[in-house]
Amino acid sequence: MQNKNKDTLPVKYAGVKFIKDKSSKKTVVYKTCHFLFSSLLFIHLGLVSNTYAAPQGGQVVGGVGHIHQNNLNTRINQQSQNMVINWQSYNVEQNERVQYVQPNSRAIALNRILGNNASTIRGQIDANGQVILVNPNGIFFSATSVINVDGLMASSLDSKPNDSLLTTGSLS
Repeated sequence: MQNKNKDTLPVKYAGVKFIKDKSSKKTVVYKTCHFLFSSLLFIHLGLVSNTYAAPQGGQVVGGVGHIHQNNLNTRINQQSQNMVINWQSYNVEQNERVQYVQPNSRAIALNRILGNNASTIRGQIDANGQVILVNPNGIFFSATSVINVDGLMASSLDSKPNDSLLTTGSLS
């Protein structure tokens, strides 16, 4: 292709052809098909994945229970009266749900968040018992959060659970 205008120079970069206008010192995109095709292929191959904010890195360290995660849902099946879970992060986005299935309304699930960031609750937390969230970096509940629990305590005071929580249900 011949350049009919002597004031413009074609420049090709990463498969995309630009026209550089010498008189106004502007660069105008001439063809973007190659760039768009590469982007669509990148997305189609699954190299861009969905990320979820749901609680991450949960490990039951006291009591008996299991954590099941499936995309937008986190389900904690608590089998003992009192349970302690250490999380690396605990965030719940608006379209996400965390559900605690506990033995009764007096059961306690202590959730210690050990990561370096505050927790943000924008979604739903359900429990038929007591839920305690402890994050020394803070806990934020947005206007979109839905909390449906028998009891909730959220604290930025760091706690080190001891055996008394597991035996008596007391943090002291």
